[in-house]
Amino acid sequence: MILYKYVDLCTGMKIIKNPSVKFTHPYDLNDPFEITSSFYETDDRDYSHEDNYRNHLNLSLCYGVLSLSRAPLNPLMWAHYSRGERQATSKSIHKGAKNTAHGGLVIGIDADEAGLNREGNNIIPAKFGSVIYTSTKPVSIFDNSEEAYINEGMMTCFNSIYLETLQRIFLFKSKDWSYEEEVRIVRNITRPSRIEDRQEIQNIEKDSIKEIYVGSIHSFPQESANIICSEIKQNLPSCKILLCDTQGKGWNINTTPYK
Repeated sequence: MILYKYVDLCTGMKIIKNPSVKFTHPYDLNDPFEITSSFYETDDRDYSHEDNYRNHLNLSLCYGVLSLSRAPLNPLMWAHYSRGERQATSKSIHKGAKNTAHGGLVIGIDADEAGLNREGNNIIPAKFGSVIYTSTKPVSIFDNSEEAYINEGMMTCFNSIYLETLQRIFLFKSKDWSYEEEVRIVRNITRPSRIEDRQEIQNIEKDSIKEIYVGSIHSFPQESANIICSEIKQNLPSCKILLCDTQGKGWNINTTPYK
């Protein structure tokens, strides 16, 4: 299964030279409602909103989220997450020269080859990580909602017994975000036994990067694309490169294999 990471050009070039992915603490993600679908109401006077927020803090400190997408050609995603300046050095005049939208990269990663489906070090592997979009945020108690093993950041591998719990914590989002077609991989980046897993940025096999899409602002003239693609070819010679453009009759982004 190939999943896609939208990145700005600077980040993308770093990944090309040193293949890696970033697991971000939930409190650093751009949705202010992260993890709050795990908050629930109860008649128990011993349980309060402070308990919800304490769990929120623990969960945010201990776990990291890698956000990928099923779709590599979403114009909104390109505009929001894949920005970058033209690399061309010519003195040609370009319309919208200061506009960096659609100037980044989209990196296609094989989830299996990158270790994103392993159950031994992912508490949510990619195969179970499809985000659930809803119009109403759930507030009811759920199975294992008070499980300290999870809430206090001690879980380090996938356990199907806790799937509903993990979905409520990490995978429920507002339907406003549904255009992202997001798939998440979640890891414990604070307490795993392997030292190399105790960090936000973690290396992946370079052969797990199967394809790279280059933003449409580099497609014409192609001088800018040539600079980017030569770097890709040097570091990832077996990777497929696709140039994006918006020259078609419809609203779709088109792609052409780089030659």
